[in-house]
Amino acid sequence: MYRCWKAGSSNSSSAFIRFAVLGMVVLSVFGVSLGPFYFAGGFPCLKQIFERLFPFGRGLCHAYWAPNIWVAYNLVDKVLLRVLGTKGNTIVSQGSMTGGLVGDQLHVWLPTVTPGSTILLSLLAMAPALVMIWNTSRAERNRFDFVHLIAYCSLASFVFGSVNSL
Repeated sequence: MYRCWKAGSSNSSSAFIRFAVLGMVVLSVFGVSLGPFYFAGGFPCLKQIFERLFPFGRGLCHAYWAPNIWVAYNLVDKVLLRVLGTKGNTIVSQGSMTGGLVGDQLHVWLPTVTPGSTILLSLLAMAPALVMIWNTSRAERNRFDFVHLIAYCSLASFVFGSVNSL
């Protein structure tokens, strides 16, 4: 909405119209690009596209020792498993969470990470940069700051996102 509001303009109806036009342009781009898949196979086809774009089912550290937060999270769970043992009747796989096996790894002592939590943590980590961009006028921004903020958002996405969704 920020880009649709002109400085010094008090006409909010024209800003809303510009915002609605921008929204329709974005929706039409999605419709043109995803429409053929919908008409060819319906919702199952679209679901398969999104599962391939965002492959959360492969696990957070599939076949990588990625330098993100989930490696430390998995390590803490493995250390707790070695120190405290299993909980109740829990059956624990002896495989590694980073051994290349495709599938979700269930944690024993720590809560299992969901795709929604990775998205939420990524957005929370990006929030300071996004707020800074939103609150800074275009005249006050310089290219140097903007490039650093983009790099910060990319790093936050990597650190808290799923390895396979990047």
